[in-house]
Amino acid sequence: MRQPTNIILVGASGTVGSRIDALAREDGGYEVIARIDTARPHSTLRDLAPKKCEILVDFSHSDALYASIEFARQRRAALLAGTTGLHDTHLRALEELAQSVPVLVAPNTAVGCVVLLEMVQKISRALGKKFSPSIVEWHRQGKVDAPSGTARAFMIELENAADSGSALGSRAVASVRAGGIVGEHLIRFDGPDETIELVHKAHSRDLFARGALRAASWLVNQEPGSFTMADVLGLREESPSR
Repeated sequence: MRQPTNIILVGASGTVGSRIDALAREDGGYEVIARIDTARPHSTLRDLAPKKCEILVDFSHSDALYASIEFARQRRAALLAGTTGLHDTHLRALEELAQSVPVLVAPNTAVGCVVLLEMVQKISRALGKKFSPSIVEWHRQGKVDAPSGTARAFMIELENAADSGSALGSRAVASVRAGGIVGEHLIRFDGPDETIELVHKAHSRDLFARGALRAASWLVNQEPGSFTMADVLGLREESPSR
């Protein structure tokens, strides 16, 4: 019997965190050994004994991520950062942490969306300069960051393809916040005589939770370094940053 993945769940009472907790309870391959949220901060776990295959899974808020980074460093535990709205200071701190533990930054843990991310740059290059890309993303009313972390990831992929494809225009990205929309992303390429649309729709937050659990069980078995969901799914040929 394989060693279970021992999860310290940050943002345990949140929309995604609570589903990770629930799904982990149903699967013998995972054990949530501690839960962190606003009522139970990192400092309450000072006496928590370290375990094998231990990982912090953070789906809280970008302001809380620094505490998770320091906590992972102290425990030499892997860190999956599923929090969105990260800034350069967060990313630099995560890169520094990756020198000592495995770190995965995942603005979207939905496996279908990850596959779509990998396709976008190739499609843009293949279509060339005569096709203009645009992005629209929809999320629930109350989601603060806009564009979403996933939309920003699509923007980066399109920017990386700008040498062969068309660059995003200054008004080519739109964010909609309405109702209880879980998440929807549209990447559109408009050419002189045709239009191509790539769409990913999330029907429930369970797809993020399932993807996070899959990533967690993979990450705990890696050497220190920086990884993405594409590495988890085996979509990258090049070696990750170490």
